[in-house]
Amino acid sequence: MSHIKRAALPLLVPAGLLLVWLVWSNIGQSLYFPPLQDILRAFATEWFTPRGWGDISSSLTNLAVGFGIAVVAGVAIGVLIGKIEWLREFTQPVFDFLRGLPAPALLPLSIMLLGIGAEQKIGIIAFGGFFPVLMNTIDGIASVDPTVQDMSRVYRLKPTARLFRVALPAAGPQIMAGCRVALSFGLMLMVVSEMVSSFSGIGYYTVDAQRTYQYLEMWAGLVLLALLGFVLNKLFDVVEGRVLRWQYGLRGLATAGK
Repeated sequence: MSHIKRAALPLLVPAGLLLVWLVWSNIGQSLYFPPLQDILRAFATEWFTPRGWGDISSSLTNLAVGFGIAVVAGVAIGVLIGKIEWLREFTQPVFDFLRGLPAPALLPLSIMLLGIGAEQKIGIIAFGGFFPVLMNTIDGIASVDPTVQDMSRVYRLKPTARLFRVALPAAGPQIMAGCRVALSFGLMLMVVSEMVSSFSGIGYYTVDAQRTYQYLEMWAGLVLLALLGFVLNKLFDVVEGRVLRWQYGLRGLATAGK
């Protein structure tokens, strides 16, 4: 299969769905499901403006800061707990209880404590993303092969070298899996928090359009959120590929050896 065919193949299903949407929305003539071309026109009109860019910038800034806090805190605390067995046993019930709390259910509490500014949105995004990163980091660090750890001690590697050259690379796949889940949670909580307690952002724009019966604008907001989710996942794939390139290299060697 040529490179062009391989690149075009994943686009067939999205293109087919868009074609079905285009035909169905024009045939149906429903107030709630306007024609696709009208939605795309509203998308260009609403989002390629100073106000639109301002809403996008506000939402993505909150998402980036909240996600960054979740990753840094989750990895740092996860490494500490993952290395100390008694600490894992001591904290496990607490973390199991806290991660069972749906983050959107904490919105009233976060509004009461942090108000309705950016701090509240960053806080709820960080809380929702923290536990996937934390639990995956703990599991990844705790499951590092003891033989590998013993070998690092035999070679007299310093503790920092054992952490950054042995433990974190070995736990890398699980940590990145937790970060991917945290990113999905962060995008969801970004939207939900703006719908409930904001006067700006993509979530506020979308729900405000629904409340005022501006269905074209509402669909334009939904299309933007779908595109953002797609782009963020693709960017995460690039980052993950760079962070775990050693693992992909090992897989390639293993496949070549068969």
